[in-house]
Amino acid sequence: MKKVETSKADKEKTTEKATEKATEKTTEKTTEKLSGKIVRLLEAQPTISMRGLAAKCGVTEDGIYWHLKKLKASGRIRRVGPDKGGHWEVVRT
Repeated sequence: MKKVETSKADKEKTTEKATEKATEKTTEKTTEKLSGKIVRLLEAQPTISMRGLAAKCGVTEDGIYWHLKKLKASGRIRRVGPDKGGHWEVVRT
């Protein structure tokens, strides 16, 4: 049997690709879990603030802002009324 030599660069490239793919998958799953949690919280408490969502989810307000933007863009939620005094609606399809 002939032994195939792989260079250090090839090994690093393969490892890098595998790591990238695993990270992508994990990020996607985490994002879906957090989005689901946000939707459930909005259903239970439609007037909750971004600060309140951040505290309950354990992420920053910027993280909540990003997720809310994605959820609005996908049509899963919508904001009714002004920032103060308004509420969130979860859109059922």
